[in-house]
Amino acid sequence: MLRCAALQAYVRLQGDPETLRARLVEALLDPDPDLRADAMEALADLATVHDLPAIRRSLRGDPVREVKQAAIRALGRIGEARDKAMLRDLVLSRCDDRIAWEDTLGDWEEWLDVQISAIEALGQLGDAESIETLFEAHDDPHGQNLNTPVFDALGKMGPTGVSWLLAVVKTGDGLTRKRAADALAALAPDLLIDHLDTLLDEDDPALRHHAVKVLAATDKRLWVLATEDEDADVRRAALRRAAPGQPGMAFQCLKDNNAEVQADALDLLTPPADPQEAEALAENICLWTTMGKPALLSAAARNLGRFAPDRAEELLAALAQEAGKPLDARVTAARALANMSPPAPTELFLSLLSNPAQQVRLAAVLALRDRPGDKAAQKALADAVTFSLLGEDEAVLSYDPGSQARDAAAPKDGNTTATHVRITPDGDIVDADAPLTAGASTLSSILTDAAGTPQTAELAEDTPEESAPKRKKRRAVEGPDEIARSLALDVLRSCADVAGAQMSEGILHHLTAPDTALRATAWVAASVRAREDACARALFADTAHETLQDTDPMIQFRAFEILDFGHDSEAIRSQALAASDTLTRAEAVHRLPASEAICHLVDASKRVRDAALDTLLREPTEDLILQAVEVLGAGKHADTLSSLLSRSDVARDRVLSDLGTGALNDQQAYVLLRALAGAKT
Repeated sequence: MLRCAALQAYVRLQGDPETLRARLVEALLDPDPDLRADAMEALADLATVHDLPAIRRSLRGDPVREVKQAAIRALGRIGEARDKAMLRDLVLSRCDDRIAWEDTLGDWEEWLDVQISAIEALGQLGDAESIETLFEAHDDPHGQNLNTPVFDALGKMGPTGVSWLLAVVKTGDGLTRKRAADALAALAPDLLIDHLDTLLDEDDPALRHHAVKVLAATDKRLWVLATEDEDADVRRAALRRAAPGQPGMAFQCLKDNNAEVQADALDLLTPPADPQEAEALAENICLWTTMGKPALLSAAARNLGRFAPDRAEELLAALAQEAGKPLDARVTAARALANMSPPAPTELFLSLLSNPAQQVRLAAVLALRDRPGDKAAQKALADAVTFSLLGEDEAVLSYDPGSQARDAAAPKDGNTTATHVRITPDGDIVDADAPLTAGASTLSSILTDAAGTPQTAELAEDTPEESAPKRKKRRAVEGPDEIARSLALDVLRSCADVAGAQMSEGILHHLTAPDTALRATAWVAASVRAREDACARALFADTAHETLQDTDPMIQFRAFEILDFGHDSEAIRSQALAASDTLTRAEAVHRLPASEAICHLVDASKRVRDAALDTLLREPTEDLILQAVEVLGAGKHADTLSSLLSRSDVARDRVLSDLGTGALNDQQAYVLLRALAGAKT
């Protein structure tokens, strides 16, 4: 280990590349296999053609797998024509007659690693003559699945390799076809230009999709793809690429029969100059806001303010509140209301704070937060924190078990225990031990009415995820049952800096709450508020003192943060520096004078040691730096010492001097060498 560490440090420090390469080539003959592997790993990135004989020698004669892999990587970077034959042979076999191996019995996995390295090297060399060899290995029924390395190598072999990838995508199936398509997608567009006509004429939509990224944004063929291609994904890709440069395309694509294409077109559309066209478009968007398919409904909500500003507020408010509409569209409507100009009235967002969907409520919370001078908004947010905003009928969301499945996984209070449940033939959720009616399965019962007639599934949303087999007369529960609690958490997370003493009082109330989530969230909010509000900091101080020994490390950290990590008193400083939480100790060390940080370089936590190093280097003196080298070396903290060596020439000179004396034992030398190897020059 000591010699390997010395080699790694030498690689880091040696400034003359010729000398370094010569030493690495010498090390390739060392008796220690680990040293040879480290030497070849370093040489692979530095070697020139002059080093190829030594690299070939190690590839053939060194039995260590890691040496072979690094040697092959070097050949892939600088190899000559003569090296390609050996690499091709290694793709197909172990070449036992020419290659030395550690496992003379023929370990398959040992060869597999070398085989993959050889495939990658041939790709890096751009050796199109090796394609037949690659496919022979790929098609070997007894071999490992080599799809990914083979296809990646083909992608690096120029036009010939790309032609083969196209052929695999066209004729392959399953995972093979997918991985070939992924390799094509990773190529730079200019590599596909020569195959553009082929891509455009293919029946496979995946290949036409690749053509889209090759075509110039102003190419008229994109118009044809966007308006006439049979595949909706191809039409969408062509539209998104070309619409900014081809006026009229987005308007034309509004007539598409696919809602996702229409939605993209609406997002890309600029308002028409003709007043009659503008009015007709506004009418359509208003209609889509009330009865469009999900994707188009959301796009209409996003764009209503642009095309029909005089009608946007009323329609968006109605959409945000309509429980029967897809959730994404309702959230989009709430966000669009927040971005309206002139602003929508505060009362509208207040009404959304009791919405059954948590995401809609959050959008309303954020809109109210962004109205800093609005007293009604400030009061509503503060009331939400203290649970005094919503009445009893709004604070808890009730479910009708006959019409809507309950979210059995969502806890309703801190004492709820998980139970095993199942669905009865009548569609009820019951305890797993309840008797099951014979003769009917759960699935058949859900899909059959009382008269035994199969039921048509009710669409939760018209999306691919809600395809016919998945539509089971169900709707997802969109938020916790306890709306008031959920709302308080959202406000605490998002609005800690909202003005007003009432918000501070609400946060204080939850600092000792038995509800774990509310308590932890309130402490984060308190620390945020205390940074800018001296009154709030004073308000939270007593509770923070009482919480310094909290078992939750994050709460402990926030309590110390509010108390400013000891700037209030020597006692608090001492407690922070001795805290069990490493983040607390690190922040406390950050706030020490440089001269006091040195003793914290022995901390068991690297986070704390790094904080001590940062503090020390704010006001570095030669004496402090030399002390730090001694402390870190004695503590065997090579990682932190490495950081010091990267930032201080004084420290680096001291370590080199210590190593040069020859007075260190192996352990001491190893720590210093590891630190040097990891240091940035």
